[in-house]
Amino acid sequence: LRSSMILVGGPRHNSLAAEFLRESRDAGPRADVTLPDGGEQWFRVGPCTYSGPDRALVFTSPRRTAAGRLVLDLHLAGGGVGAMASLARFSFSVSQALTRAPFSNLVPDYLVAGPDYQWKGYGGLEAAGFWGNDFEWRGDA
Repeated sequence: LRSSMILVGGPRHNSLAAEFLRESRDAGPRADVTLPDGGEQWFRVGPCTYSGPDRALVFTSPRRTAAGRLVLDLHLAGGGVGAMASLARFSFSVSQALTRAPFSNLVPDYLVAGPDYQWKGYGGLEAAGFWGNDFEWRGDA
């Protein structure tokens, strides 16, 4: 595939996401994220592990195309469908159809939503941040 993708579901639900994540390990920079391929309900961002069906993660990750071009994919994964759906809703404008959400140009490279995200909004985030220059996790970003 030659262009950026939005991938919903981790490796256990989405075979394309599994393929992209597997290929990105050997193709240069990759996001510092670990997603299980089995039925486990956990994921890791940098040194931090999150578990449970009520947690979700959205993150950007580079991918090298067959032509050698780097593109940026957006991944949405997590322990449960409800948590992923809640996190997907954050990026849409609630005021007017077909408009960009306010401050969407300031959205971090990754967000981890916890069990309270659905009713607390951004107050229910457990982690958010920006990758380093090589898409590595940085505690100061």
